[in-house]
Amino acid sequence: MELLKLIQSAIDKAAETTGFGFGMTDSSGLILACSDKKKNGMMDDGAREFISQNLHAMDLHERRYRRMVIKNHLENVVFIRSTGETAEKCLDVLTAGIESIRMGFDEKGDKQVLIRGILLDNILPGDVMLRCRELHIPMEGQRAVILVRTAKPAGTGVLEVLQSMFPSKNRDFIVLIDDLDTVLVKELKNRTDRGELEQLCSMIADTVSSELMTKVVVGLGGLTDNIRDIARSCKEAQMAITIGSIFDGEQTVLDYNKLGIGRLIYQLPIKMCHLFLNEVFKGGEAYIFQTEILNSIQQFFDSDFNVSEAAKQLYVHRNTLVYRLDKIERDLGLNLRKFNDAMVLRIAVMVKKYLNSLENEGRI
Repeated sequence: MELLKLIQSAIDKAAETTGFGFGMTDSSGLILACSDKKKNGMMDDGAREFISQNLHAMDLHERRYRRMVIKNHLENVVFIRSTGETAEKCLDVLTAGIESIRMGFDEKGDKQVLIRGILLDNILPGDVMLRCRELHIPMEGQRAVILVRTAKPAGTGVLEVLQSMFPSKNRDFIVLIDDLDTVLVKELKNRTDRGELEQLCSMIADTVSSELMTKVVVGLGGLTDNIRDIARSCKEAQMAITIGSIFDGEQTVLDYNKLGIGRLIYQLPIKMCHLFLNEVFKGGEAYIFQTEILNSIQQFFDSDFNVSEAAKQLYVHRNTLVYRLDKIERDLGLNLRKFNDAMVLRIAVMVKKYLNSLENEGRI
């Protein structure tokens, strides 16, 4: 559909410039694009007769017809509503222009197929270099892999939004992985700061979310210097979303290089997680995981163990927060005003979130 729009635009411009009427049919004579748009979708009897003659070009019914052959196969017939030397030259120029559009579009499609194959590890490393050379894609160069995941199937919606945000189709590649995941392989001209990339990811998340009216999370993988490594970076972006969604579900941008202790917890055996929780909570975990208590603990940590500041942020009296902290110390023997005890509880809460996620997925 996009290709036909480009060809229709070229035909319209040619008609406007020369004053002649132009059109293009498929190999059966069906008009696909025409300066007289009312003819689109209709059969052209002259084109059908011309196709049966097996000639490169000919004048027929006061029109000039010309074959457009791609890879030794008849793809289309281009025509002009006039005959003579001037009409012939105009038709040749338009045909060359359409062929150029088609080649560029086909190459773009081939590039998308190649990049998708590399991302999914479906192409042998030795073949990557050959294919990139054929399609004029630089092997070397710093790139970032950004994975955009929607909460519900969005079809090609994310793809279209990203294409409007990043129109450069020679250096940046946008690939639809499935109904939920779309990948942007972004070329970086200079040694881009990681913070700038996070800002870019945040802009992508906000734009896609507002355009499609759905929740969006963006994963950022490690930077690559060779196009072969974008598959690794894509896996890292997926891992960032998987791990980050467990331990920091409110964030819309998740960086593989900033997963913190969640990266370690995600690798722990399930049995070891249960042993650790039994040791810490001693059966009293139900109280700790009440929303009110969890929020109090988290805000206390975020306020750098400052009780007054945490109480202010929670909109509760200072004594209320002190009571909650004292109750945790009585029940669990953990004084959250001490760094070591605070870290033990913080890790325990994260381990519990990890186990809950496994339970929700049916893995335990």
